[in-house]
Amino acid sequence: MSNNNDGLKLDDDGDWKEYRMLVIHELRRHSNWLGDIASTQKDIAIELSNLKGKCVGWSAAAGIVVTLVVNVAVYLLKKG
Repeated sequence: MSNNNDGLKLDDDGDWKEYRMLVIHELRRHSNWLGDIASTQKDIAIELSNLKGKCVGWSAAAGIVVTLVVNVAVYLLKKG
């Protein structure tokens, strides 16, 4: 048996192999988890871009409507 820096006594053959497999399994699990997060973040960024585009479109439409209403009101006030 050997001591590691934490004072744990591990067999050179058995326990280290099992521990190594556990660490590799956890690293793969975390890698998959981070991949899922990255994919979700990409989807959110795309949706946010779509919403920003819609916001610009609706803002422009609202600006046009307000301009038309003001121009019609000014025209009617001058005419009347």
